[in-house]
Amino acid sequence: MKLMANIRIAVTTSLQVMRILSGSLLLVTPAMSQTPKPADAIDTLFASVAESPGCVVGVEDGDRSHLVRAYGWADLERRVKIAPETIFEAGSVSKQFTAAAILLLVQDGRIALTDDIRKYLPELPAYGRPITIDHLLTHSSGLRDWGDVAEMAGWPRGDRVYSSAEALRIAGLQRELNHQPGGDWSYTNTGYTLLTIVLQRVSGQSMQAFSQQRIFGPLGMKDTQWRDDFRRVVVRRAVAYRSLGASYELQMPAENAIGHGGLLTTIGDLLIWDRALASGALGRQVTDALQRPAKLNDGRTLAYARGLMVSRFHGYKEVAHSGATAGYRAWLARYPDTGLSVALLCNNGDDGVVTLGRAIAALYLPEKSSEPVASPQPPIELAGWYRNLANAEPLHLSIKNDVLRGDGGETLERMPDGSLRFNGEPAKVGAGGRLTVLGLGGQFVTFIRAPMQWFPGKILAAAKGHFHSNEASATVEIAAVDGKLRVTAQDRPGLAVDFAPAYENAFVNRRRVIRLLVDKAGRVTGLIMSADRVWRLPFRRVP
Repeated sequence: MKLMANIRIAVTTSLQVMRILSGSLLLVTPAMSQTPKPADAIDTLFASVAESPGCVVGVEDGDRSHLVRAYGWADLERRVKIAPETIFEAGSVSKQFTAAAILLLVQDGRIALTDDIRKYLPELPAYGRPITIDHLLTHSSGLRDWGDVAEMAGWPRGDRVYSSAEALRIAGLQRELNHQPGGDWSYTNTGYTLLTIVLQRVSGQSMQAFSQQRIFGPLGMKDTQWRDDFRRVVVRRAVAYRSLGASYELQMPAENAIGHGGLLTTIGDLLIWDRALASGALGRQVTDALQRPAKLNDGRTLAYARGLMVSRFHGYKEVAHSGATAGYRAWLARYPDTGLSVALLCNNGDDGVVTLGRAIAALYLPEKSSEPVASPQPPIELAGWYRNLANAEPLHLSIKNDVLRGDGGETLERMPDGSLRFNGEPAKVGAGGRLTVLGLGGQFVTFIRAPMQWFPGKILAAAKGHFHSNEASATVEIAAVDGKLRVTAQDRPGLAVDFAPAYENAFVNRRRVIRLLVDKAGRVTGLIMSADRVWRLPFRRVP
C-alpha cells in the first residue's frame, strides 16, 4: 500500500535504488574525507544499470562545473544506449511548463488567477463556491483526479486511450469535491489537464503551438514538445519499461491527455529551462508566481507553489518536482542558495528518481546542518492501524528490521529529543492516539487509531452484489473470495481487484480503500471508494 500523495514525501525508494545506495553509502555523505569526486561518485551510483534501462543525469553547479552522464539502454530490443540527446517523457515535471504557459496569459492580461474556471469550462458543475485558475495551479481546487476515477471504474490509465476531452468529461460527472476550493490540498492531475483546455480556448492555440511560440522557441529548447498524439514517431525517444524481476516489459503511455504530464524533452533542454527560471527569462511575474508557495483559505501556507514544490534538503532551499508516467521517471531540482541544479530522466519505472537526485545533490551541497539521528528504540507503542480523517485511507505501522514502517515503506522514528519524524518530516501524537504528520503540500494530515477488532466474514457475505456510481459512470460487482473483497468492473470481467480487511467495514488494495455502508440491520446499502487523489466516491447498491 502506498500512502496518499499529500503525505507521501518524495523519498520513497525502489529496491533497485536501495541496492545502489547501500553499496555507495559513502557517496551521499559529503562531509566525509573519503568521499570521491562527484563525477566518479555518480558513475559508481549508476554502475549497476549498465545492462538495463537507465537514466541520464545533468548537473550544473553555478559557474563551477557542468556535468552530463548517460547510463543504460534506451531500447532493449534494438540495443540502443541512452545518450545525452535521448528524449524522455518528464511526467509531472511537465506541470511547471503548463503553469508557466498559464502565467504568461496572466502576464498578458488575458486571464486572471482569480477567474472562475466555469468562465472557460462551463461543462463543469457549480460547487457552491467558485474554483479559480489559481486553485487548479496549486492543487487546492478539490477536484478529484480524473485518472484515479477512471481506475475505480475499472479502466486505469494505460488500459484505454484518454484525451484531454475525456478528462474533462470525467471531471464534469463529479458532483462532489475532495474538499472545499481553497480549503485543503489534494494533489490532482485534473487541474493541470483542464488548464490546457483553458489555454486553448483563451489563446486559440494548441498547447504545443503556444508553448513553441512562447517557451520552447524563445529559450532554445529544440528537443522539447508535448506528447499530444502518443502514436507520433519521436526520433531519439527512449522506450519506457518496468521490471519483472530478472526481465522487463514495455510500459509506454498510451494517452493524448497532457498538461499534467506529457512533456517530451532532453536533459539539456531541462537545464536550459532551469536556467530560464533562475534568471527570470520568461518575465519576473511568471518566475515569481511559479515559485511562490500557495496559501489556503485559513491562511496556511503550502509547500506547493505552481507546478513546483518549495521545501528544504540538507538545510538548503529546494525548488523541485518529480515526475512519473508509465515507465518514465523524472526529477528537476534547483538549490538557489548555492546555484546547484540537478536533472534526472529515466526509462525504468522502478527507479526512485527523487532518492537518486538528492543523492547526487548531496555530493555537491556543502554540509550546512547535521541531520538528527533517530533513537535506536523505535516507537513501538504506535504500531497498528490508523485511518486518515480526510479520506479514510488506512495506514498500517509495524516493526520491520527494528524500524517502525508502513506497508508502503514509510518510516516513523523517534529522535533523541523525544520528537517524532515520519519519513524525515515532523510528526506528533495527540489525544486519543491521533497521529499527525507533515504532508507533501506543507499541511498537516491527521490519522486516528482504527483497531482491527472486528470480524469481516459476516460483512463480506452481506456485501455480495452490484454497486453503481454515476460519478464514475461504472457498475462494479462485489464478491467474497478467500476472506477478501473482490471487485470487478461490469465491463472489465477479466480484471478483478482484491481488497484485504483493514479496519471496521473497510478493505484496502494498495492506495485504495473501500468502506462498506452498513445499516442497522446489517445490510450493505452502498460503499465509498477513496484513494489519495479521490476522496469519498460513492457507489449505491443496484439490482
